[in-house]
Amino acid sequence: MSNNSNSDFSTNIIKKEAKGVGENIDLGEVQDVSTEYIITQKGTLGKEKFYIPKNLVDHFDGNTVYFKLTEEEAKQYKKD
Repeated sequence: MSNNSNSDFSTNIIKKEAKGVGENIDLGEVQDVSTEYIITQKGTLGKEKFYIPKNLVDHFDGNTVYFKLTEEEAKQYKKD
């Protein structure tokens, strides 16, 4: 992926839904993209943040970013 298309991807996924593949795992909404992580936030009151490595992105369908994660694996990327 070139730097330009990487930048476009990073811009296009902000405020998009984030899910794990295979199971219906809700990872919230993409809040930010850093050099190494995609940061998602789930919930309105008890907010949970996930710092998911970019290399775990499976695909993006235009509305949802899908990660190669199970529910158990997602827990290791959760930050309070």
